[in-house]
Parts: sequence; structure tokens; C-alpha cells
Amino acid sequence: MQESENHLMVDVKADLRERLLLVAIKLFAEKGVAAVSMRTINTEAGTKNKSAVHYHFGNKAGILKAIFEWVGKQIKPAVQYLWLQIEHQDKDEMSVQELLLVLYAPLILIQNIPQCGHDIFKLWSKLLLDSNEDTNFMDELFQSHFQSVHKRIAQQLPEKNKEHLRYQLNHSVFGFIAGSAILDSKILENIKNARIDDEQEMLFAFIDYASGGISNTQPSEGKIDILFWQEYFSKHSVLFE
Repeated sequence: MQESENHLMVDVKADLRERLLLVAIKLFAEKGVAAVSMRTINTEAGTKNKSAVHYHFGNKAGILKAIFEWVGKQIKPAVQYLWLQIEHQDKDEMSVQELLLVLYAPLILIQNIPQCGHDIFKLWSKLLLDSNEDTNFMDELFQSHFQSVHKRIAQQLPEKNKEHLRYQLNHSVFGFIAGSAILDSKILENIKNARIDDEQEMLFAFIDYASGGISNTQPSEGKIDILFWQEYFSKHSVLFE
């Protein structure tokens, strides 16, 4: 077996289209979308047909679209079951902390997809940072899920600025994705407490961190010396208004 095939650990008996997706996920996660050619995906997937990727997906944008559609299908039943359980148990008064766990549940499910969960997070993080691809990876399933959680938290925090809440929830999701994507990075080895060995403890530590800010209904401006910071940043050519 060639080194690249051993590294990718792709099931050669899998459906060809799915095999191409799994290879694309791993290559995109490692090298970035722009650095991976369609030919390389074909080669790493061990296909005899050199036009297989073009046939199934058309181009890289088509591959990315297919990847996140595939991801959505993997977790959809579990997400739907979660909401059925919430409604069945009449959990209308869930804490902000538990609602954040609801929000992150699809991400945790994605993270645990066999063979490629962590790579999906690495790809996701790369797309958030530097991709010019017009790809809607926040599909209808997650958008609906996000809206439902946002609505419930807004009801729990009636004094909370709704725009601030949406902003904070979005960025807590981005932080979850990016933070999870770098957990195996060697750079973290030299940063004390950059991760916690116990996965569950680490999850709840993150929820404590995110919920602390999200639960705050008092604007921070009243606790900051605005004039001091305006003067400081203006001296360094930064507008702070």
C-alpha cells in the first residue's frame, strides 16, 4: 500500500462518490482547498477513471457543497431526535448553559463522524479563515437549529440585546469549530492548559466560558473608560468610536 493511501485510511470498498468525498475532506483539511487539485483527489481515492471527480461534482465548489450536504445527512436524524426529546420532556425552562449544549450538539455529532469528524472541523476552520469559495456550509438544518436555540435563549434573557445575542452565539460556534480544529496542533504542547484531557470536562469548561458572556445583559461600555481607549487607539491609527 502506498504511503498516501495508508495515511488517508479510506475504505476502498466504499461507494465511489463517498470515497471521493472522504478523500477530499482529508486533503482539503490538511492542505487547504486551493492547494488540492481534482486530479490529486482522483489519485488518492484510487479511481481508475481520471474524470470521476468532475463527473460526480463538477468542480471544487461542487465538492464542498456535496461534503456539507453529506455531513448534514449524517447528523440530521440525531438532531431531529434531540428536538423531539426536548419537546417530549417539556423542557421549556432550559438554562442558558444547557441551551448552549443543545446549540453545540450538531457540532459534537459532526466531530464524532467515523474516519473524518476531526478533518471536517479542520476544513471548516480553513474555510472560515481563508476560503473564497461560495459555499453554504451552514445548511438549512443547522440554520433552523440555530434559530430555535436563539429564540429560547432570547426568552430566557428578555433584557439581552438581540443583535448582541445573535453575534455572541455565532462567534461561540466559530470558537467551538476553530478551537476544536487545533486541539491536535503541536503548538498547543507549549501552551499550558490550552486543552483539558477529559473531553467532557473541556466541553463544560467551554460552555461555562461562553455562557458567562451570553448571560450578561449589561452593556460593557459603562465599565470601560471610552475616552482613554479612543485616545490610545487613535495614536496608533485605529478608529475606536
